[in-house]
Amino acid sequence: MLKRISHRKSRKGCSSCKRRHVKGPVPLSCMQCDETGPPCSNCKIRGLDCNYNVIIDGTRSIRPRPANSSSPDNVPSGAGAPAGDAEERRLLELELIHRWSTHTYKSMCSLKEDEEYVQNILPRKGYQHAFVMDTIIAFTALEVATTTAPAANSNTSSPVGTTPTTTTATPGSSSSSPSTGSVGAVGTTSQQQSPPTSSAPSSKYLRIALEYNDRASAGFRANLSNITKDNISLLYICSGLVLVINIAIPQCLELHGFERQSTLANAARMFDLLNGMLVIAFADFDTLMSSDYAPSLQAALALGTADPREHLAQETIDALALLHPVNDRNSELLGEQAQRDNDERPPAERNPTHEEYKEMVKFIVICFAEDRRDAIKGYCLGFPAFCGPPFPRAIKEREPMALFFLLYWAVLLHNLGAMAWWARSVGRRMAEEISDILRRSGLYMASPEGRQAVAWVRRQVDLPDLPDSPGVEG
Repeated sequence: MLKRISHRKSRKGCSSCKRRHVKGPVPLSCMQCDETGPPCSNCKIRGLDCNYNVIIDGTRSIRPRPANSSSPDNVPSGAGAPAGDAEERRLLELELIHRWSTHTYKSMCSLKEDEEYVQNILPRKGYQHAFVMDTIIAFTALEVATTTAPAANSNTSSPVGTTPTTTTATPGSSSSSPSTGSVGAVGTTSQQQSPPTSSAPSSKYLRIALEYNDRASAGFRANLSNITKDNISLLYICSGLVLVINIAIPQCLELHGFERQSTLANAARMFDLLNGMLVIAFADFDTLMSSDYAPSLQAALALGTADPREHLAQETIDALALLHPVNDRNSELLGEQAQRDNDERPPAERNPTHEEYKEMVKFIVICFAEDRRDAIKGYCLGFPAFCGPPFPRAIKEREPMALFFLLYWAVLLHNLGAMAWWARSVGRRMAEEISDILRRSGLYMASPEGRQAVAWVRRQVDLPDLPDSPGVEG
């Protein structure tokens, strides 16, 4: 088993990061100071002044002159006010709210029934709940920053078969995805040209997106401690928006010239966020099913579950079946004693068992069948709901069997990326990163079926075969 990457904790972060520090699971946009500055990566992205308190003799603090925080991608510096004065900010918010209501909302509709809630009800609720409006503004600004970035038209920034333009939906043929029928929807859209925005540089919208997302995260966490019938649907939908924002941010940062981030590290966050959606939903599911969002949930449940035999080609069924012998081989490599030790631990402290992985094969097959049926766009985002608490831990520890499931999930994310601006490259990059890790694992080397599985996945996402990579029969 590959070693888990250690985490370095420090009290030496810059002043801006210390002011923004939050405890508990940290979303990507609230990541800790990496202490590479001044300026550090956080301040560079946000265009903030970056300085460090230097402690002398443990008694005195000297504040150096702030370093110039202009980043290589020309993110403008400033004190964190994305639009300058209050009037300019007000106009900016109006611009982004208008864009949401006329265009961006479509990329969060997975069913026709979603449209009324996402386009009209959610923004109106935003006037009563600040975290909702901040989330909408952050999401919309991120869309602008992504689709108008200088590198957005580069062939290297998008997977084969996708375009960098933003997307719009037509009912029944475009939108995207809930988890399961009982878990909320996160949507995709068909591809059309994005409407024009103001002449401001896209880097400005990136900084706006990050600032408003910070504000939204703080308000979201405050409301999580008091889930009521008035806010449960808002928390549920906004948790979906937070998930999509965290999928999109790494891609947007790369388009703006920042270093590529690990898709594997972000995948663990995605699973945590999706499981958080479940916690919200089941805090009071009856109330959620009687809320303004109920028509969408009821429509998703009414669709039932896709039959894999009806929707999947035999080649895909054969490729998915490879997970069974890989799981068996993984158990053999672990040994009986190691398996018993693992099984006896609490769910939050262990990896999935052989039987749990066996059940997960059924769930990933259903996700592939739903992907082909195309009744609920992006159904694959619900896969973490099937996996249980041990799975995110296994991802973080780079447990090979967990990575094989994540590898197959990457195929579904790749398909989603052909429709959704916020997912356009994540699947391919995830498959590339994970297959490179797996090829050095004992499970890959000891399992012919594992090597076949990696080869099949790479071909689905338009990656070249690994050296000596076998084909997939059938």
